[in-house]
Amino acid sequence: MQKDIILFGTQGSGKGTQAKMLLERKLLKHKHFESGQILRALKSNDNMIGAHMREIINTWGLIDDEVIYKLFEVFMHFIWRDEYILSDGFLRTLNQMYYYLHKMHLAGDRDFIGIFYDIPREVAMERLLKRAEEQHRGDDTMDAIMMRLNLFEKNTLPVIHYLDKIGKIIRIDASKSVDEIFDNTCGILRL
Repeated sequence: MQKDIILFGTQGSGKGTQAKMLLERKLLKHKHFESGQILRALKSNDNMIGAHMREIINTWGLIDDEVIYKLFEVFMHFIWRDEYILSDGFLRTLNQMYYYLHKMHLAGDRDFIGIFYDIPREVAMERLLKRAEEQHRGDDTMDAIMMRLNLFEKNTLPVIHYLDKIGKIIRIDASKSVDEIFDNTCGILRL
């Protein structure tokens, strides 16, 4: 697909799994921008930036949009004009969406598509609790899960609604199996 692809979905929807499968199977030549992975890497540093990231992430806050913009600018510095982006975790707020739309306009009206891995809240909670149990993840407590789902609904759903109104969102039922979701994703992307 000759467009940037932005993946949306709450934690537990499988968007990260789908991105990984698309890239590992070499079905896309897109460059992967995963803000969460970058932030976790920064968080691991024993310096002022790492300490700041740990404080925000550990209290389930959102990283300031200005920081995300700078990370995206660094990422875009390494993208050739004819290369495309697979974004996972970027465009979490309306401000990030406006920033992205402005940047893409300045870059020559790059086109994009958003894929929303839509999943009922209860199913996402079940998946995350199961993951916590299987992977012994301390960050997947019931309180933490509720906080992340609430943040998604408050900050990211308005982005999805806006992009849906302008015809840029395709919804995929993420309550299905990983392989069914992947088949639907490949169908949408014509892979």
